[in-house]
Amino acid sequence: MATLDRLSGGRVTLGAGLGGVPTEFTVFGQPMPSGAELDSCLSLVSRLLSGDEVRFTADGPGVRLAPLPVQRPVPIWIGSTSPAAARCAERWGGWMIAGDDEQGRMAMAPDQVPDYSGELALIGVSEPGSSVKDYTVSWWLEHLHGYRGTYDELLDRVRAGPPR
Repeated sequence: MATLDRLSGGRVTLGAGLGGVPTEFTVFGQPMPSGAELDSCLSLVSRLLSGDEVRFTADGPGVRLAPLPVQRPVPIWIGSTSPAAARCAERWGGWMIAGDDEQGRMAMAPDQVPDYSGELALIGVSEPGSSVKDYTVSWWLEHLHGYRGTYDELLDRVRAGPPR
């Protein structure tokens, strides 16, 4: 993250989440993490990215990251609509939520967007020339995936530019 932030001139945002599908963890013999575990890990990552010395065990050696990122702190956005993710997002300042369904259709209406005081990014789908101004969000992330059409159709959507 520090290297990417330096290469981009301070434009990196770290996205983290609890995992959307339990098999993403159980396939490796691990339980799905809790919000508290995610928060604990992000606390360590944040301390490393800030230049603090971090000890992973009480009697272990201290570790300090170098070179440091341009941004301090590096923005952290939490992905998911679960209550645990919402609590983590409140702490870290950014939240990414999905507004579309598994078939590539917009499923969240503008009045269903949760109230949130930090940076709120909505992953959604739009048609060329459509407006997304009714959604009260900081960022609109156009979701381009195979359920929306063929490769050529997706390229056409990209060429059409962002929704207004």
